[in-house]
Amino acid sequence: MFIVNPDTADATASGVANSGVINYINKFGANGYKAFDPIGELFYECLNYYKNRGPTPEFSADLVTGNPLPPGDPRLDGFPAITNWNDPIQHACQQNYIVGINDANPWEDKRLPGTSALVQSDADYTFNIANSDDWGDPGNSDPDINVTTETNLVGEMQGINGTIRNIGCVPGDCDWNSGNTKTIDNLGKVFGTAPYAPKENSYYIAGLAYYAASNDIRSGAGDYEGMQTVQTFLIDTQEFNNNPLTGEMNMLWLAGKYGGFNEKNFQTTTENPGNSYQPDQTDEWDEDGDGVPDNYVLANDPAKLVAGLTKAFSNIEGRISAGNAPAVVSDGFNGIGAFYQAIYSPKVRNNAGDEAQWVGQLHALFIDGSGRFREDGNKNGQLDDVSTDNIVELRYNPAATPGPARTQVYRYNTESDYTAGTPSSPLAEIDDLNAIWKAADQLAKLDQSKIHQQRGYTTKIVDNSGAGRYILTWKDKNADGVVGPGEEVAFIASEMDENIMAVVDDAEADRVVAFIRGKEDGTLGYRSRSLGARRFLLGDVVNSAPVSVSLPNKSYDLLKGDTTYGAFRTQYRNRRHVVYVGANDGMLHAFNGGFYDASTKAFKLIRPKESFESTTPKDQPLGSELWAYIPGNLLPHLQWLKELTYPHLYYVDGSPQAFDVNIFPEDSEHPNGWGTILVVNMRFGGGSVTYDHDGKGSTPAITARSAIVVLDITNPETPPNLIAEISDAKLGFTTSKPTLVIQREPGDNNDWSTPNTNNWYLAFGSGPIGSNALTQATSDQSARLYLYDLKLRQLVQFGGDNYLDLAISNAFVGDPASKNWGTDFMDDAIYYGTVAGSVGTPTGGLYRVPLNGSPLGTPSLLLSPLPNQPFTTAPTFTLDFITKDRWVYAGTGRLFVNSDNQSATQQSFYGVKDPGSGNSWGSVSVSDMQNTTGLQVFSSGDMKDPNGVIPGGAVVGGDIINAVNNSDFNRFRKYMLGKKGWFVNFNVGAKNSTRTIFASVTHQAFVLFPEYAPPLDVCTPEGNSRLNALFYRTGTAFAGIGLGDDTSTYNSNGDFLTASFTQYSYGVLSTPGTFITQERRTKLILCDSTASCGGGLFDERLPASGGRRSWREIR
Repeated sequence: MFIVNPDTADATASGVANSGVINYINKFGANGYKAFDPIGELFYECLNYYKNRGPTPEFSADLVTGNPLPPGDPRLDGFPAITNWNDPIQHACQQNYIVGINDANPWEDKRLPGTSALVQSDADYTFNIANSDDWGDPGNSDPDINVTTETNLVGEMQGINGTIRNIGCVPGDCDWNSGNTKTIDNLGKVFGTAPYAPKENSYYIAGLAYYAASNDIRSGAGDYEGMQTVQTFLIDTQEFNNNPLTGEMNMLWLAGKYGGFNEKNFQTTTENPGNSYQPDQTDEWDEDGDGVPDNYVLANDPAKLVAGLTKAFSNIEGRISAGNAPAVVSDGFNGIGAFYQAIYSPKVRNNAGDEAQWVGQLHALFIDGSGRFREDGNKNGQLDDVSTDNIVELRYNPAATPGPARTQVYRYNTESDYTAGTPSSPLAEIDDLNAIWKAADQLAKLDQSKIHQQRGYTTKIVDNSGAGRYILTWKDKNADGVVGPGEEVAFIASEMDENIMAVVDDAEADRVVAFIRGKEDGTLGYRSRSLGARRFLLGDVVNSAPVSVSLPNKSYDLLKGDTTYGAFRTQYRNRRHVVYVGANDGMLHAFNGGFYDASTKAFKLIRPKESFESTTPKDQPLGSELWAYIPGNLLPHLQWLKELTYPHLYYVDGSPQAFDVNIFPEDSEHPNGWGTILVVNMRFGGGSVTYDHDGKGSTPAITARSAIVVLDITNPETPPNLIAEISDAKLGFTTSKPTLVIQREPGDNNDWSTPNTNNWYLAFGSGPIGSNALTQATSDQSARLYLYDLKLRQLVQFGGDNYLDLAISNAFVGDPASKNWGTDFMDDAIYYGTVAGSVGTPTGGLYRVPLNGSPLGTPSLLLSPLPNQPFTTAPTFTLDFITKDRWVYAGTGRLFVNSDNQSATQQSFYGVKDPGSGNSWGSVSVSDMQNTTGLQVFSSGDMKDPNGVIPGGAVVGGDIINAVNNSDFNRFRKYMLGKKGWFVNFNVGAKNSTRTIFASVTHQAFVLFPEYAPPLDVCTPEGNSRLNALFYRTGTAFAGIGLGDDTSTYNSNGDFLTASFTQYSYGVLSTPGTFITQERRTKLILCDSTASCGGGLFDERLPASGGRRSWREIR
């Protein structure tokens, strides 16, 4: 509904009936054609607004009498004159704009601070329009602005000063005839532009625009930090005439150039030596090279008008980011492997002004025997010496020059430089990383003329070969929701139509298919994914963590005695490395990682044919896309990707998981029924859309939903086989990451070839659902647990339902985890957390359901946490082989939507002993657990309790135990045997409480988990994280080991504090990965949302001084 008077109080005070900005624009000039348009004064008033100075008194009053305009005065144009302003700048990082719409022949605009027009007539000037009072400084004049000085600078930088031009008035020569040329000594002292010099206008808007773009407009005491500037965009509506004012003598053209440039080199010039902000490079003000400022446009060029305004208002930061953990693989013997990292950028641009949004990259680096990242400097796919394949670190650099802050590549081409921490100069950009391969670059090489065609799977992928891409999808032909014969089809135009693609006609469906496949020739009329000749065909990878699959590695034959698995592992011992990742281009991608040759430390393109193969594997390029899969449930959503104003949506945004399973009929590819499946959820991808898939109203319609995709990827030399797309009306968004549940036991005489039990399931929970599912990530139904039978390929029924109703109102389920507490092949229980309530006041609990029924028993509560604590991440486990305690670890907190960042509720991390087993599954109360927040353990074993969390334990100085022949820490370990667990409370902020949003991992005797504190200031978008490493029994550091000593803290005896955490300055830290070096030591790989990656030796003690601290390598 259109509202004409939203600000009734202001309207009433001015005696008018209209208000509101949009209403004013729509009705501008409704009461008569404007007489004057003093553009310079209008611009100055905008600056007063941004500077929070208040209005110029006479600009809202009668210019002759100085009195306020009376109510209803026609000069109000039917709208109020508002003189009480709110500060428009709310944050230091706010981007500020002035958009001007005017013709290039404004009237009298000289009443400004520092004007050279001081009176109506003097020796320099004589102004003819006597009633305008258009001279002298205005009331409430801004002392920081001198329009003459600023405009003179523009004239000097532009090269206008000292030239002879057609102008109406210069000092001492003021005939107001622009047909007569005059010498311009200083642009700030001339008036009356051609061809309408009698309008007595100025160039002051150009000087004001330059001042606003190159100076801190809020530099006063107590004002905002950093530079607060204003960008200007001018739309020139000048009337048609035979001699239009164009180019540099058009004050709007100058204002667009000097008020809308993008500073890149920060160089001063002789024309303006005092300010490094100036458009001295063409690409700073004219990226498209057409000779016209990017922030100036004629209104009669609508295409450029739209493009220019879109660019001016585009506030998507082009920062490179990473949303999840990388994939790390090792050869297992030499401690050498590879590192696969997915990154994305909301926006990339080139110097020509081309822009592409929401693009992704997946790159591969070596990890050497010492656990360091290495480039492939000579592009041979082989790890060579450090001078050839440099050591690299990916670090977030808040002081990157030129800005903005971003992650950069720190290169070291000698061992000594790395040891000293002296990277090569200058620092490199991630785009310049010499990776083993880059997936997006490989996709960009494909022949555009053939990319819409389906490649034969065994056809070799050659650059620009015309081979096309191999893309599959699911076409549910009978609308039964079950994958049937012939329903996994090529994603090509002949298989798709207007009904499936949910577009207007088949021709449009063909165009959308071509676009999704990568067609990028400009003829489709869709959004561009190219910067000049460079194409970006891999979509953004935000929350999907890549997974690398090669040889089977579960060792069920060795760990469980299952001899049938050994044949499977032997057959695929040299299986191709394939890296799988989901992207928000609608696809699950499979990229070629090649075949690793440990003898040469190289990833090779080919290996000899194995006995089970009919042909030798193709020597496909490293990083090439072997195949992609578009879920059938996403087909009607693909149309949005083509939109010119694409706002960003999620598609395949979950992290792929690979499982070795015994669910297949035995054949040449599945020895003894074993195979490998890939499982990926969509998170917030997809959504409920019902459509007529075949155009026949009499046949069942299909409802596309957020789903879980299951594929058979056993043999990468053949195409993947679709097993299922699991969805349900009550499932909601698939934010719950599935876990594998195994129930397998041998037959008589321990014969695994004829097992008595052989059931394999995927367990997952319902996600956000209802009207607020996307905006608030909440649920309007009770939480549900699902179990999918991988052998029967159907959901397990519970009383006629596809799910087990958990009877928790307005809730959904976090990531579940199955656990086998014994040594057999029978999982004992599924553990899961719940998320209920609202964003501001969430609640939750930690539960488990035993696998002692058909197949599930009764769900039961393990832990009711402190108030307002949801569990979103999967629990992890440790079995204490001495005490037989079953430890379950889980943290609380949520970060699904932007408003989650503002949470002020207390969150915690819990280590709880599960008292349940068999048919008895009890719960644990927080009151029976020990709060270990802030407990300090020193290298000697002494402890301190600065927060007083140990009841009756604290004494003077904070010592909790006065030990005689035993350390405090050993006494405390014994004390903890009587507790049912421990918990650590995170920091509580006014709007940014710390929480866990990634799962923990257990390593040796430690539980490691990241915690994240969102930014309190919206201008620090990354927030900060820290990695905790706590002894699994006590919830504290372990004296002297783990993360080593914190040499900044020591006790009265000089013993250093043993670090229980390490702090990171920027970004969301993901779950750490582990890598075993050639010295058989553990190195943790740590990556965060800024795309920074590094790590350190976990069990190494930090040096007391000098050198590089292992746990600072990431920064």
